Amino acid sequence: MHKIRHIAIFAEDQETTVEFYKKTFGMYEVARPVTPGQRRGIFLSDGYINLAILPGGNGKPEGIHHLGFEVDDIYAT
Repeated sequence: MHKIRHIAIFAEDQETTVEFYKKTFGMYEVARPVTPGQRRGIFLSDGYINLAILPGGNGKPEGIHHLGFEVDDIYAT
């Protein structure tokens, strides 16, 4: 069976977007890589789906960047 397990979106205001998904959908933060002076992805989960909030702006349109699917057999798929 094929299932969506990962979604990545660009968001110019990452913090507001993260708070929206936490408050609205009960998601929790699982990772926030820190590199001084650089914006990085913030990763959330609901225990099944992983959601990456990627830094938007600088010509990157806000919205979905990519989806990740879980499949039983990548070669057969």
